[in-house]
Amino acid sequence: MYDEQHPAYWNDENSSPWDHHQPFRNPSSSHELGLTTALAGVTRQYETLEHTSTELERRIQAMTHELAAYREQQTQLQKAFDTFRTAHTRDRSMTTTNIHGLHLHLAREHRAFIEQRLNSLARRILSLDDQHPGVQTQHQVAKVIMRLSTLLFPHGPLSAEHVPRILPETFPSAVYPRISQETAAADALYRRIVALNSTQNRVRFDYAFVAGSTVDPAGQEAWPPCDGDAPVSFVLAPAYLVGDDIYQRQLVYTRPESRRRQRRRRRSRPLEHQEHR
Repeated sequence: MYDEQHPAYWNDENSSPWDHHQPFRNPSSSHELGLTTALAGVTRQYETLEHTSTELERRIQAMTHELAAYREQQTQLQKAFDTFRTAHTRDRSMTTTNIHGLHLHLAREHRAFIEQRLNSLARRILSLDDQHPGVQTQHQVAKVIMRLSTLLFPHGPLSAEHVPRILPETFPSAVYPRISQETAAADALYRRIVALNSTQNRVRFDYAFVAGSTVDPAGQEAWPPCDGDAPVSFVLAPAYLVGDDIYQRQLVYTRPESRRRQRRRRRSRPLEHQEHR
């Protein structure tokens, strides 16, 4: 009887038990193959991530440059805006100051026109000269000035033929050229005044007053021949207003100052001058 370890033992009848199975694989070799496959997969993932990371770094760098360019552009735009705003604010301030100065000048010119030119015209219409200083004469002159002022300035330009409608029924025909001259001058002055109008601030001539009230120093002043403490009778020249700002107060007629009061005022003037000194 042969031993199984003896080569002669294995023949056709006694075949080896390993002949009917797959070839033998070393367990350590299978483990190594698995690790190799896993390593290859990780390597591919790493390479993919590395490529992605490189691409992201490139894009971040590009975006950083773009951001720097945008910041520079923003800085330049901010500087330009600040420069424009400063210039605009300065120009607007200068414009406001200039307009204020123009209104002051025109308000004084408007008052002088009424006190001097319309006063002279009124005396011509009434055929008066400087030799007629009486109380009645002063009242008549003031009335004509009031009518001329009311007609020429509150509603704007008009033609000379409108003036005679509010004047005394009889006056020298030789005055007509003077009326035309002063009407044209008033028209030109009015146009210069309203040319300064803006949406917020508009010029207006205020004739409103309360008959019999005392002179309000804040918005009124008495015509020089009149008593400043007497009641107001009518308005010769309107207040020159821009919005709520008074550039020229109303010139009002009260009553002629008495001679006694005139003498008292003249005597007080030296004392006033000494006090100011």
